[in-house]
Amino acid sequence: MFRILMKNKYKISISIFFGIISFFMNFYTINFPFGEYTATILIGLLFPMLITLSWGWKYGLLSAIAGGCQTMWWLWGPSNGYAIFFVVPPFTLWIIWHGIFAEIRKKQKNHKWWLSMYIVEIPFRILSSISLLTLSRWAITLNPPPWSWCSNAPNTIPMHFSIFVTIKQAAVGFIILLLADVLLNIKHVRIFLKLKEYVDSKKTGYIISTFLLLGCLFWLFDSVIYSFVFHKGSSFFDLIALNIPDYNVFIRTVFFIFCLVSGLITSRILRRQREGEIALKENEEKFRSYIENAPFGAFVADEKGNYVDVNKAACRITGYSRVELLNKNLVELIPPEDQSYVKKHFETVVKTGISTGDMSFIKKDGSKNTWTVDAVKLSDNRFLGFVADITDRKQAEEELKKHREHLEELIKERTKELEEKNEKLEELNELFVGREFRIKELKDKVKELEGKNHD
Repeated sequence: MFRILMKNKYKISISIFFGIISFFMNFYTINFPFGEYTATILIGLLFPMLITLSWGWKYGLLSAIAGGCQTMWWLWGPSNGYAIFFVVPPFTLWIIWHGIFAEIRKKQKNHKWWLSMYIVEIPFRILSSISLLTLSRWAITLNPPPWSWCSNAPNTIPMHFSIFVTIKQAAVGFIILLLADVLLNIKHVRIFLKLKEYVDSKKTGYIISTFLLLGCLFWLFDSVIYSFVFHKGSSFFDLIALNIPDYNVFIRTVFFIFCLVSGLITSRILRRQREGEIALKENEEKFRSYIENAPFGAFVADEKGNYVDVNKAACRITGYSRVELLNKNLVELIPPEDQSYVKKHFETVVKTGISTGDMSFIKKDGSKNTWTVDAVKLSDNRFLGFVADITDRKQAEEELKKHREHLEELIKERTKELEEKNEKLEELNELFVGREFRIKELKDKVKELEGKNHD
């Protein structure tokens, strides 16, 4: 409980601290001129977004309320008037929105693609754009409000300006998400936020740093080229930071964002590949452990029938040690009369990938046992076999067969005796029937003679 409390205190403190920092950072905007308009990036929004993506919407909301999403009241209030109530709150809702989906992603180890923060940004951005193009424009028509600090707020704005603001905010939203995603892939940031470290994070961190360095080198190279070739009147320091032409700012920013995206995608692909390798290795180790301690025998043999690996049960069944079996070939344990069958067995595995059959094996003590062998072909042309000693079962089957044959012989003998007796009975019956008939004839003749005497 104490650890949980301390952990919450840490998260609460960092959330508030990040909110305060972002409040003041938003006053130092990054501006990109586009003709008569200027696109403004509030880089301070990055901090509450980091919090909400890391710890969920509750801490994100705390960071947003602590200042992360409140600077706009001071920045845009005088020029927006009533519209400020439809322009500023969506930034806080934006933080909550991504915090909710961040919690959903954490609960699902392998979340669906549509739960990606870049995908869930789309429906929110659509709703935000609708609000900017309808409710905000309607609120502006009510200006100016009664409070003095917004007394100069306009009551009408061109539609193309609203469209520009809508596009700008959508672009800034994705840029902030991209920057947060990049930072959350850096090892030290995850340690600071007490997040689970990514697999191979050191390597992926180097990849992201390399792409960031590439973006910085392009910025430097572009400054050098323009200072010596295209803008000879401007100093190198002006072109690198102090007085950069609008066109150069746009090109450098686009290339820098491209480097961020490339680094992020590359590191993510490599990390997932490494995670797959680790998961495969863990599954192999679990499978090996299961096979090693399985009650049935198991072995791996190459295409020539040489043992490559065996488990404990296989050693117990054969009577050989692991070292002894690894120096043997399958054929060496097969009686000569069964070797042709074993060859057919392996030919079947090669053709179909799987085979099963019963065969005799010679144990170390010279005794013969009957085993059932299930073999499957592995991807590297080796064979995995599972062995079960069925000697007792085979002996029981033989004994049962002998008893069945003996019983059948007894039945045959008994049947023969019964048939002979039946024949004798039929003969006696015929004699008895004939005797009865003759007696009747004699009686009839006697009656006939007696009748003649009376006459």
